[in-house]
Amino acid sequence: MGGLYVFGTERHEARRIDNQLRGRSGRQGDPGASKFFVSLEDDLMRIFGGERIANMMDRLQMPENAPISHPMVTKMIKQIQVKVEGFNYDMRKSLVEFDDVVNKQRKIIYDRRRTILKDYSDQPDKLRQMIMGIIEKELGTIWNMSLDPVTMVPDYRKLVIGFGEIVPIPEDQRKKLKDGIKDKKEEETIDWLFDKFKQIYDKREEVLGPEASREIEKSVLVYTIDNLWVDHLTALDSLKEGVRLRGYGQRDPLVEYRKESYEMFQDLLAKIDNHVARRILRVEVGLRQQSTGVQEGRGKMINPNQPQPEQTSQNQEQGKKIQPIVSDQPSPGRNDPCPCGSGKKYKKCCYPKYE
Repeated sequence: MGGLYVFGTERHEARRIDNQLRGRSGRQGDPGASKFFVSLEDDLMRIFGGERIANMMDRLQMPENAPISHPMVTKMIKQIQVKVEGFNYDMRKSLVEFDDVVNKQRKIIYDRRRTILKDYSDQPDKLRQMIMGIIEKELGTIWNMSLDPVTMVPDYRKLVIGFGEIVPIPEDQRKKLKDGIKDKKEEETIDWLFDKFKQIYDKREEVLGPEASREIEKSVLVYTIDNLWVDHLTALDSLKEGVRLRGYGQRDPLVEYRKESYEMFQDLLAKIDNHVARRILRVEVGLRQQSTGVQEGRGKMINPNQPQPEQTSQNQEQGKKIQPIVSDQPSPGRNDPCPCGSGKKYKKCCYPKYE
C-alpha cells in the first residue's frame, strides 16, 4: 500500500522525460517513490565525462559493481542533461531556419502555379501576355549570348541557331533569316525576331483555336514548373548536407545556405522561362474528330446508319419463321436402313440426337 514505485534503468537526455516518469509515482497526492540507476557505460555518461568517474574508481580501487550514490554525481548528470538539451535545441532551431529559406521559395513557386491554374483561367488574355513576355525576354538573352566578349559584336549565326531552338526553322530558311537580321541593332533585331515568332504563333492559334492554345500554354507552364521544382528541391537537400562542413572554415553555414539557395532559385526561374520558350511551339496536338457516321468502304462510301441491301436481305431471312418439313412417307424405325443411302442404321446415321 506504499503506492507506485518507479525504477529507471537509465537517465534520458532530456530532464523532462525523467520528470514525467517520476510524476507517475505520485499522482493526485498518492504515495509513491522513484529511483534511477545509471551505468558508466551508458551513452550519456560515456560521451560526457564517464571516463573521469571510472578512472577515479580505479585509483580508489573500488569494486566494479560497487554503486556510487552521491549528490555530486546527481549534479553532474543534471549538468550533462542541460548540455544535451541545449545542443538539441540548437539543432531544432537550425532546422527551422534552414526550412524557412525553402518555405519562402516554395511560397513563390506555389503562388505562381496557382495563378496559372486559377487566375489565368478566368483571364486567358493575361496568360497569352505572359507567354509573349517570356519569349521577348528569351530573345534578349539569346542576343546577349551571341555577343563576342571582346568586340561586343553579335554573331548572327549563333543568333539564328538560338532562335531556331524557340521556333522550328528549316535549314533552307535559316540563311534567309540571317540576312534579315544582319546589320540591325539590338532593339531592332529583337523586335524583328519577336514579330516572326508572333506571326507563327498567331497562325497556330487560328488553326487550333484560342481555347486549345490557352490549354497548351497552361499545360506547358505547369509541367515545366513541376519538373524543375522537384529537381531544385533535390539540389537544396544536397546543399544542406554539404554546407554544414563550412563551419570548420569559420563561416556560418546558414548564411552560406541562404546565399547559395538564392542563387539557385534565380537560376530556377531562368530555367523555367528557358524551357517554356523552347517547348511552347514544339507541342503537337492531336485533335479528336467527331464521327460523322460515314465510313470509307472499298470503292464506295458506306453509311452505317442506313441499312444496306445485303443486311436487309439477311434481316428478312432471319425474320422468317422456320417451317418444318412435312413428308408423306412414314418415318423409318431406329434399326431400319437410313433413307440417305449410307447403308447404316437410321439410329447410327441421321437419327435426331437430343442432348
